[in-house]
Amino acid sequence: MLYSISGLQIYGYTKNYNCIVKNIGVLPPGTYSTRLQFQTQTAFLNYNTVYNLSFTISKTQDVSCITNPVNIKLSPENVFEANTSISNVTTPQILIKSNDDWKLILDTSNLGKLIGKYYFQITGVSKNVTEYETSEVEILPNRQYVLAKGKPTVSELITGNYSNDFINIKYFLKNASDKYFKEGQFNNYVNYVIQSGSN
Repeated sequence: MLYSISGLQIYGYTKNYNCIVKNIGVLPPGTYSTRLQFQTQTAFLNYNTVYNLSFTISKTQDVSCITNPVNIKLSPENVFEANTSISNVTTPQILIKSNDDWKLILDTSNLGKLIGKYYFQITGVSKNVTEYETSEVEILPNRQYVLAKGKPTVSELITGNYSNDFINIKYFLKNASDKYFKEGQFNNYVNYVIQSGSN
């Protein structure tokens, strides 16, 4: 980060300075201030001038997903099976990056038509995930499910870098005892939303 101090006057002299802030690692969002002291020494006088240097760190958050789209595949053996549960072929891993406390939401406002009862369950998390849903949860349209909450995803604040934080989530559907799954390809859509704060 580069900051300029224009027109710095010390004992009648004017000078422009550039201040470079580097190697500070990951900082939480906010405004940070420090004091810069300039000293002029002459044979007759020592003159001190103090300036406040402030800089702002913005909120940085990102969420992405490995194994997208999620594929739940029915086989000839289970398409007619009553009370069956079929899971996704590969478990998706959701990657989280944040320099602030965060919570991850599953948004189903564009879910679409369901051919059965869909569920999700979190099967694994990394160290900066402090709270997460452990039970099976039925997926319904137009809902916002809080999947997990966590601390900043960094190895160490100020001196550290971003760490690889993740959530593993399983999707599956269940068939009722008096129904069978119809043939075809069916698409349903969910969004992962990351927000600041843990409330």
